[in-house]
Amino acid sequence: YGNAKYGEKMSIVDATIHSVNVVYAQLTMEVGPENVAKTAMDMGVLTPLESNPAIGLGGIGGVSPLDMASSFSTLANNGTHYKPISILKVTDSKGNIIEEFQPDFKRPIRDSTAYLVTDILKRVITNGTGKRANIGRPAAGKTGTTQRYTDAWFAGYTPELTACVWIGFPEETKPMGRIRDTIVVGGTFPAEIWRIFMTKALENVPVSDFPSPEKKLIEVEVCSSSGLIPGPFCPDSEKQLSLFIEGSEPKEYCNEHNKVSIPNLIGLSKDEAIKILESLKLTNIEIIEEFNPDYPKGKVFKHEPTQNEFAVSKNGEIPKVMIFVSKGPEQKMMPDIIGLSESEALE
Repeated sequence: YGNAKYGEKMSIVDATIHSVNVVYAQLTMEVGPENVAKTAMDMGVLTPLESNPAIGLGGIGGVSPLDMASSFSTLANNGTHYKPISILKVTDSKGNIIEEFQPDFKRPIRDSTAYLVTDILKRVITNGTGKRANIGRPAAGKTGTTQRYTDAWFAGYTPELTACVWIGFPEETKPMGRIRDTIVVGGTFPAEIWRIFMTKALENVPVSDFPSPEKKLIEVEVCSSSGLIPGPFCPDSEKQLSLFIEGSEPKEYCNEHNKVSIPNLIGLSKDEAIKILESLKLTNIEIIEEFNPDYPKGKVFKHEPTQNEFAVSKNGEIPKVMIFVSKGPEQKMMPDIIGLSESEALE
């Protein structure tokens, strides 16, 4: 999004917050385009969708704002989808009800799944590409921009209301130019329009937050790169709290930051070697002192793992590093051999 550069790996959470399509292109192929299309239609997309690799990024034919509002409402309704309707009832001149709409609903996703998705989409507004949609109350949403800037979207919701904004040319597919020197993407004008509309529409509506699901949720610290429990070498910048349905939280430790290459410590003093290892978060250090004729007293003459080998954390523990420190040449006391024969002295 916005030609931003990222590392080799990224979590689905961060990819959603920062609108990194390449992650979703890969995810679509992992779960299967047909499953993506089915879930979208189950959640409220009325336009028939084709099961092709492009479906995870919006498909080829595209969908309508009503489709997006309908499907996002399923998240706002805790996983329950209500069929969109424009006429609730028809009455005669005396107020008698001639016909009244009966809600048509189904639950395509679990309430816990909807809550977790909402938790991520809230961060799109607070920390991601949808910052201009911030209305100062609990809300979730997602930006969308097509290639060559032919379409720009923002779909979002609060517990009370869902709305979708689309900007483009209705008569044909062509790139949009800049407006007041601002490029038209989902995070600019669509997000701003959504914010203005929602602020006015909810002006007299009490503020509420999204209700918790029936199944208990727990907050667990994870490494954003792997989605697993942080190990001793995970950077603090990649540690974050994430919500999980109890029982689905990660049990294994990070496999992205689980090893450290050992530098050359030979010839350093014991204190110098310890300082270097501790800077690498290797604090499980065993000091072994031995006599060595080739190294002065106090100098490191061997270490395990050796240079360029890895100290590996397998289960979240800090791996041990052994450093061998010279006690200098071994010195032995000369025995008293005065008065002994040659053979006795040699013996």
